[in-house]
Amino acid sequence: MEDNKYNTEKVLYKTKSKIILPDKKTEETDCFITENHVVIESDEPIKIPLSCIETCRITHSVPAVPYSTQVQKPVEPMLDTITLIFFDELRKKHKLSIEMRAGDGFSFDSALTSAIQRAKKQWYASLAIEKNWFQRHLNWTVILSGVATNVLLLVIAFTESESLFWVIYSLCIIALFVVAGWALRQKNRSLWWLFIFFVPFGWIVFLCLENRRHLIELSLEAHTK
Repeated sequence: MEDNKYNTEKVLYKTKSKIILPDKKTEETDCFITENHVVIESDEPIKIPLSCIETCRITHSVPAVPYSTQVQKPVEPMLDTITLIFFDELRKKHKLSIEMRAGDGFSFDSALTSAIQRAKKQWYASLAIEKNWFQRHLNWTVILSGVATNVLLLVIAFTESESLFWVIYSLCIIALFVVAGWALRQKNRSLWWLFIFFVPFGWIVFLCLENRRHLIELSLEAHTK
């Protein structure tokens, strides 16, 4: 792996660290901040999208040195502890604690803030591009496509060709699913939600799905305030 690349992403910061496991044990790791992620190269690598990080806290620990006239053992170095609060795809919060040498914590936080600010700028740039009516009204786009499909099928139903009706019906259903899938992608949701249409009144649940693209903006805004 090159020092300035992690997979295909540019590495903005790299340091040695220790990840604190749930059983209070520590594990030596390499910690990266890339253009889009915080990456912890442990036995089970952790890759956290910048858009999912809510807060980053730094605490300092100074090892206690008991007074004694005897020969002292080497004093352990001062440490910075980074605590990352982030959420997963289901909006469940998680906490990750990382130990670094004194001073590295501030460098990590500075690099993380810079990376998030860059991601924020890219986010606003993408918003500036997405100005068409369909991208601003995703639910209405799905509703209107469904109405258009039903109107077309109603017109075809009056024709005498039954085979033509079923051909048009199949094409309309495929088109409706394509539009619904596009809307899910715009909302930053999984395509598995398409199966909700097979449930009675599932389309109501589909229209109530939260647009998570806006949550990315709110997360970035909260961290950089």
